[in-house]
Amino acid sequence: MKLTFIGAAHEVTGSCHLLQACGRNILIDCGMEQGPDLYENQELPVNAGDIDYVLLTHAHIDHSGKLPLLAKEGFRGEIITTFATADLCDIMLRDSAHIQEFEAEWRNRKARRSGAEIYEPMYTMADADAAIRLLAPCDYNQRITLCEGIEVRFTDVGHLLGSACIEIWINEDGVSKKIVFSGDVGNLNQPIIKDPQYVKEADYVVIESTYGDRTHGDKIPDYVGEFTRILKETFDKGGNVVIPSFAVGRTQEILYFIREIKEKNRIPEYPDFPGYQPYTPEEANTLPPENIPPPPPEDYIPEEEAGPPPTPPYEVPTAPNIQVQPKRSPFEAYELALLRYIVRYGERVLYDYVDEETNEHVIMRVADYIRFDLERDDLTFYTPAFKQMLDEAAEHCQNEGFMASRYFLAHPDPNISRLAANLISDKYQLSKYHTKFRELEQEEDKLDYLVPREIYSMKDAYILHKIKDIQAKIKEAQNKGSG
Repeated sequence: MKLTFIGAAHEVTGSCHLLQACGRNILIDCGMEQGPDLYENQELPVNAGDIDYVLLTHAHIDHSGKLPLLAKEGFRGEIITTFATADLCDIMLRDSAHIQEFEAEWRNRKARRSGAEIYEPMYTMADADAAIRLLAPCDYNQRITLCEGIEVRFTDVGHLLGSACIEIWINEDGVSKKIVFSGDVGNLNQPIIKDPQYVKEADYVVIESTYGDRTHGDKIPDYVGEFTRILKETFDKGGNVVIPSFAVGRTQEILYFIREIKEKNRIPEYPDFPGYQPYTPEEANTLPPENIPPPPPEDYIPEEEAGPPPTPPYEVPTAPNIQVQPKRSPFEAYELALLRYIVRYGERVLYDYVDEETNEHVIMRVADYIRFDLERDDLTFYTPAFKQMLDEAAEHCQNEGFMASRYFLAHPDPNISRLAANLISDKYQLSKYHTKFRELEQEEDKLDYLVPREIYSMKDAYILHKIKDIQAKIKEAQNKGSG
């Protein structure tokens, strides 16, 4: 088995991985890079015609957008994905092809005036149609025999309608391994979308990490309430609400919220407010007069003459009330040391005994013990992302937790990559950001000594930090008294 990272190896878009096993070439996703092209995707090391299958996690263009190009270059295999993803690709790949053709037409209009070379679109509508004909949809949770020695299963991960994590079982030369591609993983408690399902075991995991250094928090925002307030305030002023609808998932949610607001009569002053969407000229001819938008102003410049909008800078300014980089914990180094044990040995049994007082059989795993021992002294991890990892690891361990032999991070921005490199020991390879750390001092049979030692080191650091804090306050009080 050989795994090659083609795209999204150290940036967020352009997801594409090549898995070679059992004499087959399999692509997992074939996405287009979007936004600033900071790192070019690698060329496929095989011809498009030599690829046997594409396994598609979901329909977003940064995962599916180069499928028409693959078909254009000779791919004739199956694109295996879920039914909902196949339905969305039927729309989105055609839309992407239309954008390619439109941009080529605009550029060539300018090229003909200036004498520049003719610009060829990446692919055309015919290429998109060719890719769509190769879609082979399947159900969630159905274990499929792809070919001799390879089986796959698509599991719902709650990111977009049809989105999936892909589990792949490979039996090659008498050796069986399981590799999991997470795709983009969704959040909990979303409208329309189900919560992500858990995968319980794997030998290798390729996991997306776009927001890996942030926590969502426990409070679920009241989207409908806030949306209702904005609509009512705007209508009261005689205005219109215009919502750019670029992202397919967000557009679905907005339409869902509008339906809920109308059905529950949340704005009784405007019980049946109208909603509009852009129309093609053919569609506009069939509309009743009251639904036809007014003509554009006289000074309006068509988009094809104005040219494409300027590309925004890579780093988009953040709202002042959003703290993207939280304050560093003074115990971060100790937390990292313990996290290395959690990543490598979190599910391993550290203590297995019968409690003399309760006569209960107690099994304490590494992640359980770390959290338990810290909480005995009212301590925890103070870096929010690290604390979440500790809590989730401990909870998973109590449910026959999940740990893989090796992790690969996909979709990372540079901050995530640095965080991951600091977290995971040299046993784990993180694409380009594979960073070596000193090897753990002892092997697994010494965990009952090593883990408590690291915990005591953190506790000692906490006590010293408190002492220094008290000394600083005493000194400050003395200075104020002498002043």
